[in-house]
Parts: sequence; structure tokens; C-alpha cells
Amino acid sequence: MHANVLLQPPVVVKTVAEQFLNRNYYWIEIMGRLKPGVSLSQAQAALAPQFHRFAEDSASNDKERADLPELTLMKGSAGLTACGSNMRSPSTC
Repeated sequence: MHANVLLQPPVVVKTVAEQFLNRNYYWIEIMGRLKPGVSLSQAQAALAPQFHRFAEDSASNDKERADLPELTLMKGSAGLTACGSNMRSPSTC
């Protein structure tokens, strides 16, 4: 759980905690490096089908299958932040 969630009022923390207990609430943030010569679009094409199979296997009904999340790869220069700011300068979030 992110530290900023722990600093929120109890109502927000409870809502976030409930989301983490929902088996169809997907949240994951991973950073990695591309192998030299592999483009972001090539990595997306290779990983997205595997993620889709994972998400599809966790869906238990048609409604859940109709609203599956998608894997999106992004450049890591922004870091793991919702702000999307370049991490070489101080964050303004």
C-alpha cells in the first residue's frame, strides 16, 4: 500500500482497503528495463496477451469479462507516480 494512502482520513483508507480485497480490482506497478533492441511497442505486444489471459481467468461472470483491464506499458522516465512528472526534478504533486 502506498504511504500516501496511509496519510488519508480513515474513510478513504477503508475504501482503498475494500478495493484491495476485491478479486477483480487490479493494481500493480512494476518498473523494468527493455532488453537492448526491443521497443516499447514490441514489449507491449508480447506482454499484453499474457496479462489479458491472467485477467480473463480471474473473471467469474460475463459482466466481469466485459470490463477487463488492459496492460499499458509506459516509459519509466516519469517513475511510478500518478503525476507523470519527470523524476529528475522535484515533484509538484
